[in-house]
Amino acid sequence: MVKKFPEGFLWGGAVAANQYEGGYQEGHKGLSVTDVMSAGDVDHPREISYEILDDKYYPNHYGIDFYHHYKEDIKLFAEMGFKVFRLSIAWSRIFPNGDDKEPNEEGLKFYDDVFDEMLKYGIEPQVTIVHFDLPLHLATEYDGWYNRKTIDFYMNYVETIFNRYKNKASIRQVGVMEDIKNTWNQESRTLVNGNDDNEEKLPPLPKDRAPLYHQRMKTPPINNEGTHILAKILIVMVAIPVVIALISFSVIFFAMIFVSITEQATSIGLYLIFLGLICGSISILWFLIHVWPKKRGDD
Repeated sequence: MVKKFPEGFLWGGAVAANQYEGGYQEGHKGLSVTDVMSAGDVDHPREISYEILDDKYYPNHYGIDFYHHYKEDIKLFAEMGFKVFRLSIAWSRIFPNGDDKEPNEEGLKFYDDVFDEMLKYGIEPQVTIVHFDLPLHLATEYDGWYNRKTIDFYMNYVETIFNRYKNKASIRQVGVMEDIKNTWNQESRTLVNGNDDNEEKLPPLPKDRAPLYHQRMKTPPINNEGTHILAKILIVMVAIPVVIALISFSVIFFAMIFVSITEQATSIGLYLIFLGLICGSISILWFLIHVWPKKRGDD
């Protein structure tokens, strides 16, 4: 007995911008981290440079030249019976440097034309926000995802494409999907590929190349050791003046009961108690303002 696919099942295919688009300098596109990855094979690993070298071949510069032939390609997809086509948007085509104040209109227009062509043939665009091809400028100037500013740049990019293409495409990102405005979906993606199960499978990376390999970073485990040390320091800083105050109070209290002391001596003792409490309060405030935030950031 032959089982049928459910109604609404989507036949289609999937690609990534850095693999198929080409046109790496067309339409004011900026360089991405994949634009400086040379070709390689089983015997010759891909090399990474921070600039385009004349003696190196960079395959994603050309891909299948979809940038110049998307109309013919989409027509072929339709002839194959595609009902959906998943593609990614090149972040550096929208924001050439990643930290630009305004998006590149020519890049936005390119994807408008691509989506319109797909819709003309009844093909649903399923869009990945970014495949991993970070703008090269963010890697070299900000150290990629090591720098939290990159998250702000990413959010600016996401808002831009959502507002631009919300009526044309379903936009997705690897992760947990949530519905937004019925058929438009967004998926939240972990910005660094943090999976403890993969830790041993990843070969070590040269330190100077780590920013370009941002997609292979894993979220570091939470280290509470520093926090525990800070807690001990705080306890000591507070405990010493408090103990002094308590001792002073006890001495005065028992002296008042068992020994005749002058009013002046009592005032001095109370002054010491008050001073101890003030010192304790100042210690706590200094610790919370100057030490705690810095150490938490290091953790």
